[in-house]
Amino acid sequence: MVDPAHVHDGCTPDRHRDAVVAGLVALTATTTPTTPAEPQQQGTVRPVVSVTGVNLAAEVIERSQQVPVIVLIGAPLQSGMKELRSRLTSLAEGAGLRWILGILDPDKDPGAAVQFRPRQVPSAFAVAGGTTVAVFEPGLPGRDIADWVEEVVRSTGGRLRGLDEAGEAGEEDTHSVPAAFGREAQLRRAAEAVDSGDFAGAVAVYGEMLASAPGDPVLLRARAAVSVLVRVQRMDRTRDPVQAAVEDPGDVDKVLDAADALVMLDQPGEAVELLAARVGEPRVRERALELLALLDPADPVVAATRQRVASALYA
Repeated sequence: MVDPAHVHDGCTPDRHRDAVVAGLVALTATTTPTTPAEPQQQGTVRPVVSVTGVNLAAEVIERSQQVPVIVLIGAPLQSGMKELRSRLTSLAEGAGLRWILGILDPDKDPGAAVQFRPRQVPSAFAVAGGTTVAVFEPGLPGRDIADWVEEVVRSTGGRLRGLDEAGEAGEEDTHSVPAAFGREAQLRRAAEAVDSGDFAGAVAVYGEMLASAPGDPVLLRARAAVSVLVRVQRMDRTRDPVQAAVEDPGDVDKVLDAADALVMLDQPGEAVELLAARVGEPRVRERALELLALLDPADPVVAATRQRVASALYA
């Protein structure tokens, strides 16, 4: 059965770690390795860095508060890695520090790599504001890495502090400092709530933040993911929710439970597809739109689901 406190096999249960690894909460300083991060020196920001468990906090989590960090995960000898690394390195070196490329070898540092939970390697993860906001998996038709990076930079524009020309943290105006500090404090409150098992409390915090930043993709994703944890806590543990929905597809409650179970099994795309087939029902339609926040906007499932929702609304 699905256990909201532990969705991975073969490791000791740890609710906060599991939520982070599954992408259910934003990466924050509370999730950093116990080994101290490498010291950062002003004026030494480089467009391309090697990422390890030691410097993950400094080079990815903290740096992504300033500019997006694209983390390329893959071993040197893996198929496609050499070409992807060369292309991204060239793009990063010509980007004027609008974004940073971090290269992570999963063979050398599997502990750091597993925090991103890649479905395949090589893969590239876009991190902004301390959380993953998009994923690039080579091989998908119609996707170019340069266009994907530019989309990430555009979508995060105005939300990050930026770097000055010397490669140091850009100065924030007197109005943006309190706002940035408040956002960080609220994200930490939400992470602490998840850590203590107060999933409803975390959802409430994300709701407060969305009231002042409606449509923020990071917050929508976080709220959707933690809302799943709230509902799974109330789920009937005596049955397999996915099988129950298969046996009784006309029962809306069973379908909704099955979708949440699929998310907990790290299958959000399948969850949305299950709901998309029944968007004529208002509750299912609302849940499908909520769970879309868990998917990469470029995922074909997103466009297909939005089309089905629109058709259901205006039929």
